[in-house]
Amino acid sequence: MEEKTSWTKRWPRRWALNASVSLLVCFTFLLFGPLQLYLTNISDLWFTITDILPMLLLSFTIVFLCLIGVLSVVNEKFHSILCALVFGLGIALYIQGNFLAIRYGVLDGTTIAWEEYTLYGIVDTLAWVLCFIIPLGLLRWKRELFLTAAKLISICIVCVQLITLATLLFTTDLRKEDQILTTDHLFDMSTEKNIVLLILDRFDAAYFNDILSQDPTVTEAFDGFTYFPDTVGMFTNTIPSIPYILTGRAYDNSVPYKKYLSNAYDSVPLFEELEKQDYSVGLYTNSIFIPPEFGENVVNFTHQKAKVSSLSGLGGLFYKFTAFSYMPHYLKKPFWFYSGDFENYKQLADSSINIYRAMSSEDDIQFYNQLCNESFTMNSSQKTFKLIHLYGAHPPYRTNENVEKVSDTDVLTSSKGALKIASAYLENLK
Repeated sequence: MEEKTSWTKRWPRRWALNASVSLLVCFTFLLFGPLQLYLTNISDLWFTITDILPMLLLSFTIVFLCLIGVLSVVNEKFHSILCALVFGLGIALYIQGNFLAIRYGVLDGTTIAWEEYTLYGIVDTLAWVLCFIIPLGLLRWKRELFLTAAKLISICIVCVQLITLATLLFTTDLRKEDQILTTDHLFDMSTEKNIVLLILDRFDAAYFNDILSQDPTVTEAFDGFTYFPDTVGMFTNTIPSIPYILTGRAYDNSVPYKKYLSNAYDSVPLFEELEKQDYSVGLYTNSIFIPPEFGENVVNFTHQKAKVSSLSGLGGLFYKFTAFSYMPHYLKKPFWFYSGDFENYKQLADSSINIYRAMSSEDDIQFYNQLCNESFTMNSSQKTFKLIHLYGAHPPYRTNENVEKVSDTDVLTSSKGALKIASAYLENLK
């Protein structure tokens, strides 16, 4: 018969088990997961690691202490079983995030074809089931040996994750440039000469052809323009496309994105000629598409550091990002999100300055409403060049044909709304 141990001897071992399995789950999902995702996607995220780190540490501390508390008050009969399940959850999260992760495509708002991942979903689900069944089986077979092993394995995995984070921190450039493109001078035009490049993101010629077949009068707003139906872009994604359009230099992934931007915007013939002919240059797009050293040439550029408008909002969205990566396949769907939504929590300390985003349908709606309610300011002193980047036909589709916000629609409806914005802009220029 197993010898009974006094409570004073039993408690330290029980607390060590509670702490180790709780640490595995909480550290993996609440600290390692978010930080790993941040560091490996840093070029696509506008905020700094110090913006989110306090919130991550607070979440980790609260959940870690709460989980330890729950495990501490569970009666002896169920304690070992619950610890085995928590340990299994930690192992499942670790394996899912590091070994079972697959590419679902860029989180650019495009709906994921979940039905194409059925086989993966089955394998993934089986792996999760095994992560819970095996610990319970080992617990029943060799209770003390398993509980000791669970403590050691949990600590070892956390140590591996710490080493991984340290490596990423050491090898990643954490600096964020204090550069912002604003809405300043957006509606300032020259009485002498204006060059306007209006970009409707993701607007495909096929969409225009479909709209044209439904309503041939749509071309009336573009009288005098030439339609090239056989033209294609260099890239399918926005990040390399905008710099390429402005510079003619393609990103081939051979160097970091920041270095590519600096090289691409160095001695660009377009901007040299615009400067020679005394044009003011306004680039109304997201600031991630231009290097900070080029900003001095742009009228709507400002050296200001963006700040987080809502820590809870940003933190919740970032944990949604983490859950999308670390949840099993059949639980990922509720955590799907559009990465451009991070821009919703970006603001400047000076509230009188508005950031130009071009990252959501709300930005297009705001631009359209300004077109309808404001007139252009005519300036005879200098010619103007403007690139105006609109959300256009970019998913998720949340704008209808009347440029009104909707919860969900289709690509053609959003494309009609984008054409309406372009038509209104041209009408205001007349």
